[in-house]
Amino acid sequence: MILGSLSVVNKIMLTRRILLISIVLISGCTVFNSTQKESSDSLFSIDGEPHYSDEFIYAFSKNNQTDNVTQDSIDNYLDLYVKFRLKVKAAKDLGYDTTASFKKEFAQYKDQLQASYLSPKKEQEALIKQAYERSLWEVKASHILIELKPNATPEDTLAAYNKIASIRSKAISGESFEKLARQFSEDPSAKQNGGELGYFSALQMVYPFENAAFETPVGQISEPVRTRFGYHIVKVEDKRKNEGKIEVAHIMVRSTPKDSEDLKKAAKAKIEKIDSLLRSSDDWNKTCKAYSEDKNSVYNNGMLRPFSRGQIVPEFETTAFNLKNPGDISEPVQTQFGWHIIKLIKKIPVGSFAEERDDLARKVSRDSRSSLPEDEMLKKLKAENHFEQNEMVIQNITTPNANTHLNFPDTTWLFSIGGQQVPIAVFKKRYNVKSTPEKIKQSILSFGDSLVIAYEKEHLEEKYPEYKYLVNEYYDGILLFSIMEDSVWNKAMTDSLGLKRFYDSHKSNYLANMMDTTIFYSNQESTIDAVIERDSENSADWETLKSNLLEEYNISPLTLRVVSRDNAMWNRTISTLTSRNINPIEVYGNWYWVRIREELKPQPLNNVKGKVITEYQNELDDQWVMNLKARYPVEVNKKKLKKVYEHFKATK
Repeated sequence: MILGSLSVVNKIMLTRRILLISIVLISGCTVFNSTQKESSDSLFSIDGEPHYSDEFIYAFSKNNQTDNVTQDSIDNYLDLYVKFRLKVKAAKDLGYDTTASFKKEFAQYKDQLQASYLSPKKEQEALIKQAYERSLWEVKASHILIELKPNATPEDTLAAYNKIASIRSKAISGESFEKLARQFSEDPSAKQNGGELGYFSALQMVYPFENAAFETPVGQISEPVRTRFGYHIVKVEDKRKNEGKIEVAHIMVRSTPKDSEDLKKAAKAKIEKIDSLLRSSDDWNKTCKAYSEDKNSVYNNGMLRPFSRGQIVPEFETTAFNLKNPGDISEPVQTQFGWHIIKLIKKIPVGSFAEERDDLARKVSRDSRSSLPEDEMLKKLKAENHFEQNEMVIQNITTPNANTHLNFPDTTWLFSIGGQQVPIAVFKKRYNVKSTPEKIKQSILSFGDSLVIAYEKEHLEEKYPEYKYLVNEYYDGILLFSIMEDSVWNKAMTDSLGLKRFYDSHKSNYLANMMDTTIFYSNQESTIDAVIERDSENSADWETLKSNLLEEYNISPLTLRVVSRDNAMWNRTISTLTSRNINPIEVYGNWYWVRIREELKPQPLNNVKGKVITEYQNELDDQWVMNLKARYPVEVNKKKLKKVYEHFKATK
């Protein structure tokens, strides 16, 4: 059977989804478009319903991994395939595909499959690879910013662009970039730092800014680049290999610029004392716990999380990265938070792409660039499906205070895709058209994108033949699982009487060497000797043995007994036999003989229940298939089967 080999353990442990996927992979089932073919061309028919060679060839090819195909292997697979199609037909005739549970589950699988075809995986992977290649480097840059809101009007956008372009012309002409930044940049920090940003690597700046920094040669100034903050020009001053991350510990004495002079002097004196102690005793952990004022790290001996360039205040960063060897300790260094003494724990270089990929993928997914692959995909789909939007209508709808959207007839087209026009009435039913112009515009754009995705989903079968095959495989796979569950699997596990009958009639399948242990005891050693003498490999059961002993030796059952397994003497006797290695044994005035025999016996049902259930499932499946063949006559077209042999160049 296609599924008959599934053990009860697998049946219980596998989830419905995993098992369904295995059904699809095993069956390789596909419902091809048979309406255009003559029934006489079918490879086989089930109750007059044709099934064609191409569907069987697809299924066989999918599951056959050998180059040497024989006619027997094709015949065997055809037998499995016919049984599979019989079961699917039975499921459809019983209405399994009309149930709410089937429709829900099939819809979930179809949604997942569609998502895989509409996922821009190559583009996403390219972004991750780009982030890794950039992470191997650090760029030192300065910038000038002219602020602009993301939803700025076209007029404001043009004014901001012209302003930044004018500043760039001055810088290109030779004027000091630093002075221009202090004079014109609307970045609040520019007045102090002249626009300098220091060194940074990938994923530390917004993506358009990062692009400008990494794509502009050292010493040159980028073209104006727009981010969510506004327009920038970027001057690249240096580019160097990324040193990776470092792990350090520090001892901190708090001191801020707002402190009084006395407090500042006290803080400096304290850090100098700590520095002296470290250089004399070299007991970092003890000194850290005694003096450090960083409550977050003091109980971990001052340890900080690993960090890279650009992730911590510059004074601390510079001092930390200048330490050469693990264990090196810095001079006291002052930052805006106070005084620090830093100890290098280890340097962590950038790993290989394989090592860094998963972490970079998470960071990329949280970054603004994560939307780019989908944007590119939408752009591509719009071109492929001849997507158009009515710019005149959209412009009028989104004009502030115009309120003209109410004046357009509902039949006016808003979008066109694949030669089909979508009227404005459809948009009005789904979105609030009395909102602000900006929100209406966003709603229109979102509506257009959703139309593109919906259209693509509807036409996936036309663009991707394998998609159609997979949809049909899932459809039939769910049906097969459901009817197998009801007709075979559940029945085998819940029909205890049927299972017991099957076990009783097949006990010879479950034979095993079983250890049969019996302990005899008596207060007379001669009685035990008589038992041993009478016993043989083929001796009768206990009741017969008692009768024989009474007849031959006049030994009464009252003077000879068997120790039951729940008697405390059982374990004591076995333990004594093990330690003394003497049989029979005298214990407290009684004599015991432990008879141990290995016999070939059927294992108890509970010991082999999993195997019995599996084989009972197979029997139920065989009976079910016989009934299905009687209900749905199967006819195989020998001529078409010969063509299949020829297709695979099958040997006899």
